[in-house]
Amino acid sequence: MIRDLEHEPLPSSYAKWLQGLIGAIPPRETRATCSDCAMCSGASTARPFSSETKCCTYVPILPNFLVGAILRDDQTIPDGLASVRARIAARSNVTPLGLGQPPVFGLAYEVAGEAGFGVAGMLRCPHYLESNGGTCGIWQHRNAVCSTWFCKHLRGSIGRRMWRDIEVLLKQIDTDLASWACAQLGVSPDQGRALLANRGVQSKALLSAEASGQWNRDYTRMWGTWTGKEEEFFMACHCLVEPLEWSAVQEIIGDDARRAVGVARDSLRRSSETGMPDRLRLARFSVHPSGEQALVLTDSPFDAVGMPWATLSRLGVLSTGASLAEVIESGISLADLREFLDWGIVEQD
Repeated sequence: MIRDLEHEPLPSSYAKWLQGLIGAIPPRETRATCSDCAMCSGASTARPFSSETKCCTYVPILPNFLVGAILRDDQTIPDGLASVRARIAARSNVTPLGLGQPPVFGLAYEVAGEAGFGVAGMLRCPHYLESNGGTCGIWQHRNAVCSTWFCKHLRGSIGRRMWRDIEVLLKQIDTDLASWACAQLGVSPDQGRALLANRGVQSKALLSAEASGQWNRDYTRMWGTWTGKEEEFFMACHCLVEPLEWSAVQEIIGDDARRAVGVARDSLRRSSETGMPDRLRLARFSVHPSGEQALVLTDSPFDAVGMPWATLSRLGVLSTGASLAEVIESGISLADLREFLDWGIVEQD
């Protein structure tokens, strides 16, 4: 296989569906360097990650067909395969829809809060492998969240909005296709649907059910004749979903996914626009001193724009709005201005 250096290396099904949706795969986010974590160096960020976790402080919700893909793929890393099988064997929030987040993780995330993201070892993903500086054991079949989250983006806020909209779309497609696969195999997805998104109160309720033994009774009732054959079920789901082209997916998804298609398509179109508005003004941002330059943050605590203090001072011309010509006359280059627009430091007036 020829390595694509221009486009983001998405899981094969996601790439196929986006290709069918828009005729292209979004450009590669080259600033988000997983192999040499850009967030662990402390550069261009006000909140560095731990090298022991990186951004993998999240237990991925895996729809049934992705679980099946991991189980069936001969290229799956052995330790990654073992980690998925361990989740299945534990039966904690394992439903015909897929692998939900274990309730213990939901409670730990609630305690750690957003501040724990990227640094809290207790939140580290069970599929995280310490080899080669920290890698993902299920990378080829990662879920929608892991496929679309990046610490840094080539076009700042514009890129973040684009990937956020793609994430919403892919998550909804995952939900609809997982339910469809269940129906094809004669299994009702209703009992597992709420559990796949468990957090907070749901985590406490599920943990209580596990402790009392109620979950085991619910589990057997939910899985029916597939109890004890969960791996076979997940692989059967993959066999149903994997051949689907975008045209077939469109016939299966519901209204929420169809609305998300429109939003994602518009967001992808906007992400390629490079025009400049006639008038601009300052947007909201925060400034963190970093030696001879300022780190400017807008809508992400992880992606900062390094800016000389003199340039930051010149942005004062935009405090009450200014024409494009006035901004250029103040000494701010057109290239810098385009970057500031992308990052949401300035906006259309």
